[in-house]
Amino acid sequence: MLDLRILTFLDLCKTKSFTQTAANLHITQPTVSQHIKYLEETYGAKLVYYKDRTVNITKQGKLFEKFARSMYINEKKFKKIIKASVDSPRELSFASTRIISEFILPEVLPRFLEKYNYEKINMVVAESKEALNKLYLGEVDFVITDGSFRVNDYKCAHLFREETIVVCSPFHPFSRKPIDFSELLDERLIYRSQTSEAYNNLEAILSEKGYSIGDFKKTMAIGSTTAIKELVKHNVGITFLYRFAVQKELEEKSLVKINIRNFSIYRDIYFVWLKDSFFENDAFILFEYCRQFFSDYLDYLQPGQQ
Repeated sequence: MLDLRILTFLDLCKTKSFTQTAANLHITQPTVSQHIKYLEETYGAKLVYYKDRTVNITKQGKLFEKFARSMYINEKKFKKIIKASVDSPRELSFASTRIISEFILPEVLPRFLEKYNYEKINMVVAESKEALNKLYLGEVDFVITDGSFRVNDYKCAHLFREETIVVCSPFHPFSRKPIDFSELLDERLIYRSQTSEAYNNLEAILSEKGYSIGDFKKTMAIGSTTAIKELVKHNVGITFLYRFAVQKELEEKSLVKINIRNFSIYRDIYFVWLKDSFFENDAFILFEYCRQFFSDYLDYLQPGQQ
């Protein structure tokens, strides 16, 4: 069991408040101070300091937090494994960004369960920042994300590369001729709301072309990718989406890819887990299965794009 003094330090790193940490752990504030002092004396380094009445973590403190956090997460997972060895259920816990969980994982999980007998599965759907925070806190074992993250902070492996395309209704004039990117600006842009990873990705794509969402004459923000596709089918506007999210509609010809001159955008999808994890080998085994599955499932990708 992890020492309470280490748990105190980890909570203080999160709250930056001796008072709040004391409340969270149901101990007194002087006890929090004693725990931190003990750790500083034990490891021979200052871990925290006050600046402008705010608790800050020193460079040595951040290093200690990294290893203490790893110990804390591994202990939580080890408890699950010990319990599972008695109760027998196998548990899988992970987080995924919304677009992947909506259009890819419903295809992955049924086939995965045919091969691996997991009795408990917890899939958290969250934007990339929230998903990675849950990974950091040990609430999930890994994350599948199309969002940005600091590569040096995690272990990660590339799953596949996906194309972002612009689609319209088959009744739209753009469905029948090549266009320049600038011609899109006269259309109604339908996009996911600002709190989504899709919004951040769209902003990055437009920025590469020297534009922003505000440059479109007409816009519509929607919280659902399914709703966006239905609106585009009814010729309300155009949208940017991953190809896998509209592959079915492209095959049915209810949506059409707009042929844009000199426009080719791909984004990498990653499998992410914590460094120094006792369960890193297990995570990598699962990654290999996912990578092979994605390679087989996304058969519309051109060679070399996986």
